[in-house]
Amino acid sequence: MAIKHVGPFALVCVIDPETLHESFEDPAAASAELDRRLGVPVPEDPETARDLLVDTGTVARVLGKLDVAEDLLRSALNLAPERTGAISTRARLAHVLQRQQRFDEATAELDSCLREAQTEPGLADQLHHQAGECAYDLGDWDGAVRHFRIAQQMRELNGDPQLAATTEVAIDAADACRTAAAVDAELRRIVPAMGERLRPRGIQFLAAQGMPHPDVIVELRTLLLAGPVSEQVVEALYYLKPAGSETLSEALADLVRDRWLIQQRGAYQATDHTRALIEGIVELADVIVRQDWGHPESLLQLADQVLAGNTDLDTPLCRAWLDAAPAGTPAGRLFDRCLSLHHHQGEARSAALRAMHLTREDLAQLPAQHPVRRDLRTLTGRIAGRLYRPLPQPLREAMVAQLRALPA
Repeated sequence: MAIKHVGPFALVCVIDPETLHESFEDPAAASAELDRRLGVPVPEDPETARDLLVDTGTVARVLGKLDVAEDLLRSALNLAPERTGAISTRARLAHVLQRQQRFDEATAELDSCLREAQTEPGLADQLHHQAGECAYDLGDWDGAVRHFRIAQQMRELNGDPQLAATTEVAIDAADACRTAAAVDAELRRIVPAMGERLRPRGIQFLAAQGMPHPDVIVELRTLLLAGPVSEQVVEALYYLKPAGSETLSEALADLVRDRWLIQQRGAYQATDHTRALIEGIVELADVIVRQDWGHPESLLQLADQVLAGNTDLDTPLCRAWLDAAPAGTPAGRLFDRCLSLHHHQGEARSAALRAMHLTREDLAQLPAQHPVRRDLRTLTGRIAGRLYRPLPQPLREAMVAQLRALPA
């Protein structure tokens, strides 16, 4: 839910709950107001002139006219000799630098302002909130949460519930992204390791039955057991997780030709004989996972709660794994939930690539420290974080802690 507040010149600003960026409720009115203010001579009184330049610069920044905003705020700095006014104006300038993606300059300015403003009531909270936004734009979720929480504590002590509520929205956004990153780190630890234990045994079992390309069936086992698997889902799975030396289309054609799979209406379905073999693999997976993970009912409930909220997200592969939901032990079901969450992160990255009009080939050409890679990581984190927004923050922490306790 977007948060509204009244900005300079009584213009209503709207804060996006995911990007945390401001926009004007009526951009045309704000643009007209900016043009009018830019046409007014600067007052002779230094304090009045400074306030006008700061407010006009803020409107320009929210409208995305960042060069104009920077010029206005630098002019205001020349008229802000007193300590408080200078710090506040420098902070506004840092906000512009942040939007220009000059993050090193913005962070250095905010750090300097924070050191100088420790004893300034009503200013340090603004600086911590802004430092949190800067960290958030950089994808530094821990830093964002830390600054936002300090700002919230200060605003609650200052008795400003509206500003405290604004910061609570920011904390929730950053914490959801942090949770997505922490969950992804744990899934990268446990899913491939468990897969390496399950896959060879499943492949060996199917190969002994004379099945060609048994690795494809092992990979699709849960989905095929639930029913037909759309070609879109199969392609998405192998886009995120490339197949072996043979092409996917060749492997699927062989499996259809030899009657291990049926292809119709844009989907693949297991034959009765293949289903019976897959049931054996799923039972074997249950046994192997249960040996290591025991009975993780609490974590399974949390994973179910997270995935149950995946209704409006464009994550067909994650959704397919969730809808399959085979019966079995809690450990076996949790492993399938982990696969679903693991694919969600991959689909979030694919969505971020599309939003930035990039291909994987484009990305491969960029140096490791290129700003576009940083922006991609940040956007991926925000998209992945959507899945965790409905889950209360204490339950997010519990989920991460229980995932960390699972052996690889």
